[in-house]
Amino acid sequence: MFDRTLFKSFARRKAPMLVHSSPVFPLPVVDDRAPILLVFEPEDLAIEMAYERRPRAEGTRVRSTLRDTQLYFVPPLTPVLAVNDGLVVYARKHDAGHTIIVDHGNGWLSVYHRLEHMFVTPSDRRPGGGIKVHGGDVLGYLAASGAGPLLPLRFELYRRELDDYDPVDPLRFIRRWRALSWGGPAQLSGA
Repeated sequence: MFDRTLFKSFARRKAPMLVHSSPVFPLPVVDDRAPILLVFEPEDLAIEMAYERRPRAEGTRVRSTLRDTQLYFVPPLTPVLAVNDGLVVYARKHDAGHTIIVDHGNGWLSVYHRLEHMFVTPSDRRPGGGIKVHGGDVLGYLAASGAGPLLPLRFELYRRELDDYDPVDPLRFIRRWRALSWGGPAQLSGA
């Protein structure tokens, strides 16, 4: 399982100096469908993202739901995008898929869980290194949701506070981020 104590080691290292673009949504718009932000537990400071099987144009893009829902799914080969410029400081496979952490160099970390495939080199707490990514770069792909339980992208934000990183509710920020369209192989079959 993912060890959250490594955030202290990130806080002790010197942050990289990066030029930042405007943030992008971690999942793209696919076939004119924007991803939906799923809230399974209101007190959890993370969001999960998938796509609606039958999209509704009205209302918020945030949905409260249960884990056994059939209303949402993940298309095959759905890319996961870096939300902003940064360095990949952690990339490992866990029981629920790959986890990637990007240090944005301005006191912020973004965390991406449940990737089926990742395109960055596996790493573990590399204080001096990291692979540079730009906002909108593909970090990896999600697995398509099939007959089993929905496994959406789990996205977390952390902000540096003194010698540690504290979780921050992504909903406070993500609504202002721009969504990129994806014209790649991801298709919304099963819709």
